[in-house]
Amino acid sequence: MTSVVAFNHLSYSMINIIASRFKNRGDELSAYEVMGEPVIQQKSGGKTPPQLENFFANVLQTIRKVDKERWFLLSPGPWGKPTNYIGFDGFNIQDDRIIYNAHMYLPDQFTHQGIRTRPKGVEYPGRIKGEHWDRKMVEEKLAIMKKISKETQLPNLYRRVSSGRWSKGS
Repeated sequence: MTSVVAFNHLSYSMINIIASRFKNRGDELSAYEVMGEPVIQQKSGGKTPPQLENFFANVLQTIRKVDKERWFLLSPGPWGKPTNYIGFDGFNIQDDRIIYNAHMYLPDQFTHQGIRTRPKGVEYPGRIKGEHWDRKMVEEKLAIMKKISKETQLPNLYRRVSSGRWSKGS
């Protein structure tokens, strides 16, 4: 068994255990999210894991064997950014309880400043990496999510809007 096949097999087994354990929970458990920020980190940046759609389809199939009610959160990679939905037509996964998900860490230079080697001092609103970032720009970046929701007839969810507490304008 290759390492990818072995990893997937273990993942599906673990997901089956989780879904079996939580299938009878109340409304406080509304959805499963297995991979919120799908990415393979490389020196040149992040890339979308290969066969991501197939992985998500198999995960959902595993969940549906024991829990047909909960929503399932999906995000195209890398990192689950809303800008990843540009040119994205939706996964070819048939289920009425899918939510497309995005993490609003834009612009990265602001939201991740002071983390590891990223410099501090980036201000919002302001000029960041050659663009003026303000509420209007954020709304423009999120507009793609509305488009995807309309095209796929599936809801979407924005989560993890944040920045460091030391970031001016946060």
